[in-house]
Amino acid sequence: MSQQLGELPFFNRLSTRLTLLILVVVAVLAGATAFMVVRGFSLAQQGAFDTSLQGVHPTEGGETGFDPSTASDLNVIVRATLINLIAIFLFTLIGATVFSRTLLLEPIAALVRGTRELAAGHLGVTLPVTSRNELGLLAQAFNQMSVSLNERTRDLLGSNEALRVSEARFQLAMSGANDGLWDWDIAHESLYLSPRWKTMLGYREDDLGNSLETWQELIHPADREHTQTRLSDHLAGEATNIQIEHRLRRKDGGFSWILARGASLRNAQGSVVRMAGSITDITEKVSAVEVLEERVQKRTADLAALLELSNSTALTLEFAPLLEQILRKLQEVVGSSAAAVFEATPDGDLVLVTTRGKPASTDFDLVRSSIESRAPRSSLADGSRGGTDRLAIPLIVRDAIVGALVLEHRKGPFSEDRMQLASAFANQVAVALENAKLYQQVQTQAALEERQHLARELHDSVSQALYGILLGAHAIRKRLGEGPDLSEESREALDYVEHLAQAGIAEMRALIFELRPESLQQEGLIEALRKQLEALESRHGLATDFAFTGEPSLSLTNKQVFYRVAQEALHNVVKHARAGRVSVQLEQGEGEVSLEIVDDGAGFNTNETFPGHLGLKSMRERVTALGGTLDVRSQDGRGTTVRARLPLGAIESHVGSEEGK
Repeated sequence: MSQQLGELPFFNRLSTRLTLLILVVVAVLAGATAFMVVRGFSLAQQGAFDTSLQGVHPTEGGETGFDPSTASDLNVIVRATLINLIAIFLFTLIGATVFSRTLLLEPIAALVRGTRELAAGHLGVTLPVTSRNELGLLAQAFNQMSVSLNERTRDLLGSNEALRVSEARFQLAMSGANDGLWDWDIAHESLYLSPRWKTMLGYREDDLGNSLETWQELIHPADREHTQTRLSDHLAGEATNIQIEHRLRRKDGGFSWILARGASLRNAQGSVVRMAGSITDITEKVSAVEVLEERVQKRTADLAALLELSNSTALTLEFAPLLEQILRKLQEVVGSSAAAVFEATPDGDLVLVTTRGKPASTDFDLVRSSIESRAPRSSLADGSRGGTDRLAIPLIVRDAIVGALVLEHRKGPFSEDRMQLASAFANQVAVALENAKLYQQVQTQAALEERQHLARELHDSVSQALYGILLGAHAIRKRLGEGPDLSEESREALDYVEHLAQAGIAEMRALIFELRPESLQQEGLIEALRKQLEALESRHGLATDFAFTGEPSLSLTNKQVFYRVAQEALHNVVKHARAGRVSVQLEQGEGEVSLEIVDDGAGFNTNETFPGHLGLKSMRERVTALGGTLDVRSQDGRGTTVRARLPLGAIESHVGSEEGK
């Protein structure tokens, strides 16, 4: 620490030394002058004394005067005194000059040079301290100031560099974050919007003014009240941070979702005097959230529909309405244009259960591929964007294939989530099929048990009674014999009883066969047709012919269709044709099985319609549903020929399409 001016020793002060210098110079000059004056007076008195001793030499006028030599000595003395005074003055001046140069000029010059060096930016320059006076203290203070200024400058440069790096990092971060800055000086009612703030909305820097009104005018009308409320609550509250989501109008007229974040500075009274922060474009985030919410809502609706269908599946026993409800919901949720449900039979065939919409066609290879892979298969699996997509989904219950669901979409491929949703609906269809099958099995079993019970009752009661009547008639005929004792009337009566008993037995056999349809599976189609013809002969006395090539290689379902067609055709022969003979031919050829029924009855016009008579229509629907054909040829008076053909391995169906119901 440098000494203060008041703390300097008295003799170290520059003013003291200058005063002493002046006093010394004045004293020397005064002393020299006094010395010379005294000496001059001394010499003058000595000359006067010598003159008085020698006498005074009178002048020509009789007056007396000094001796010329005396006057000369006085002149010499005066000159010597003046020369001495001048020499002393010069010596004193030179001494004062040297002293002042050493004491004043050189330290001041050094200070000037140091000041110029400092002004030129050469921080840390120091001056030599050669004295302990004020100038020495000034030089010492200058040195301390220069060193301190140099250190502070280094610290300031370091701080500036750190600040520059921080600002560069901040600008880079803000640029990377794509954010804009704002600064609201509430005390001075000014708002600063950074260039990035404006370009985020598509504006140039000079397109928007820096004012609060500019920001308020850009806010979406629907968000202004909410934004103003949030801002007012923040200004009135204690929180230092604020976040507001709102929409701002872009230059193109659209709106962007913006997240404004900032911090506030409050005064001692708690009032906000300044706020600053940034804005972030969250349009994509908000859009993603909206899409996610929409998906969640859609997913919730889908799950609700699945839950509703699950409840309906568990509680509804009527299969057709339930399946119709499932397909309708499926069409609404998945967006399919058409749908078809197939049921798998025990022998590996597929039965078309129902359809919705109007499918263009069914790709059975696609259906079989999905069943074999036990996974959904799409006809546009190659990623094609156009055309009609057909999606086949296997119906699986307890790891067993029970059928297939086929969907059709005429506007490109099904999306992945739609396929997953369709698979979930397919599970409901599978459960519905299984429930319907189980319910049908229960009903069938109950009906079968009832039929078997009725068949046993008929066999044990009526059939036995008929057999008893027939045996009794034979016994009476045998007892009476064929002699003359047996009258014609008795013979006719016995013949009538025997014929009636035989007809009743044949009728009972046919009735028992109809009550026990499992005989078709156990005995075969040929035996079933043979019994039909035997019943026809015994009931109505028709002559019948039956030709066949062997038991056809058909499934039980297909055999049932042939049996029902023959049953309906023979019923028409008895009821309408008034025929005397009927021929039935069952033949298995290459790739198909045919059944032909020919009668010699009255025939009819095949172009006419018969309202209320559904026999032919029913036969045709049964056959065509299996992919077969039914041909009916007849003319008035020339009999009727009914020919049904079924391809081997046909896709089966017991319910027609929605349009054919």
